[in-house]
Order: sequence, then structure tokens, then C-alpha cells
Amino acid sequence: RGDHSPDANRTHPTLRAALAVAQPGTTIVLLDDTLDEPAIPTLGSKSKDGLTDCTIESGSPSKPTTWKVSGNSHSVSSALEFQGLSGLTVSGLTIDCNRQCRFGVSILGYCPGLTLKNGTIRNCEMAGLRIDNAAGDPIKPIRLEGVRVSATSDKPLMAGILITASPTMPNKSIQIANGRFDGPGTAGDSIAGPLQDIEIVNNRFD
Repeated sequence: RGDHSPDANRTHPTLRAALAVAQPGTTIVLLDDTLDEPAIPTLGSKSKDGLTDCTIESGSPSKPTTWKVSGNSHSVSSALEFQGLSGLTVSGLTIDCNRQCRFGVSILGYCPGLTLKNGTIRNCEMAGLRIDNAAGDPIKPIRLEGVRVSATSDKPLMAGILITASPTMPNKSIQIANGRFDGPGTAGDSIAGPLQDIEIVNNRFD
């Protein structure tokens, strides 16, 4: 959308519904302060072409939209899973996993230009973000900018960000900057497997 004003022809009741009809280059503006809907386990495969170069953003630049994962999402590993997407940007979204998902966000496969910025992930079971056999492009890396992961005192996390890869498929062309991990937890970033062209700078671990 080119503006943030509601329009009956362009407004959808849920984020899932908006994603289902998105076309390349679409901007999805989250007009509500809060979302209450189940996890969206896989963005990719059938939907990936429609989400090329799309943006999902809070309707208020100064106030993130809070998505509280609802429904029976315990069998789903992630609130959001990105797989094989190109150029998607998610900005100003707080994901409250509500103790229903192991991860807030998972990034898998080739996702050049995928960007998560100025968001928060909280109340997950294992790690805020999982990056597994994921790759950006040297010109269009995967970018995590200003992403905060918050654990709770009664549920320590394995890591703020869990980075894993098989020996022959390294995670590559990824930038993680200006983030924050609020423990308790075993590690801020847990890395298992090969890396290539990875930049992790100016992150805070408490």
C-alpha cells in the first residue's frame, strides 16, 4: 500500500490473509497495535514469488505492532518461518510466542535480501531466531538489524540466535547488527556448523 489509511478493498482481517494475496513489491501495513492469530509456519514454496520484495511493517513508526501467537501452535516450531524468499522486509514487529513455539523466527535456504529490523521476539521455548543452512547474496545479504530477543527468568533459552548448518551447506552472506539478547540463556549466539561471509557487530548480551 502507498499510504496507511484504511481501505475496505485493501484491508484484510489477519496477517495470514494479507500474505495470501500479496503480489511482488506489496507493502503490508499492520494497522492494529496488537495481532492475535496462530503461527504462520512457512513463508516460502507456494507463496514465495508473491512475497518477493514485499514489506511487512507497523503502521506506527514509533510503536511496534505486537503479535501474540494464539491458537494451538505448540506443534509448530516457529511463529514465522522464511524459506527461499527474496527481498522480504519485516519491520517494527514484536512477536510474543506465548510459550507455544520453539523459535520466534526461522530462516532457511536461499533468502537474498531478507531483512528483519527493529523488532522483538519474546516468550519462545528454545531460541529467538534459528538460522539453518541459510544464505543471502554478497550484494543482497540476509540482514538482522536492531532485533531484540527477550527470555524470561523462569525459562532460560538455549540462545538468542541459534545458527546451524550441515558441513556442505554453510550459512553465508548474513549480517547481524545492533541487536540485543536479554537472558537468562546459555549463549547470545550459538553457532554449530560452517560459516561464510558472516558479520556479527555491535550486539549486546545481558
